[in-house]
Amino acid sequence: MSTVKLYKKLPTLDPDQFNAWSTAVRSAFEYHKWSEYLRPPSDTSQYPSAPTPASSTSIGTEPIVTPVPTGRDPEIEITTRAYLIEAIPF
Repeated sequence: MSTVKLYKKLPTLDPDQFNAWSTAVRSAFEYHKWSEYLRPPSDTSQYPSAPTPASSTSIGTEPIVTPVPTGRDPEIEITTRAYLIEAIPF
């Protein structure tokens, strides 16, 4: 029987153990084939005026956030961000 980790949850970040934590995060992202999501999008040349992955406009009192296309899967982008946010204690 193999001992494959499924990485359903990342370990909690301990600043004293950052190297071990970052290695576990890289392994988890590699397992899910999400390694590219640990780095900023490389193809931002066609969006020079966009400083962030999303721009917002207001209509009435509700802001509308419009994602900037990056060529990456938006669902995976959201999932990977949630994994990392959950692993970093406030």
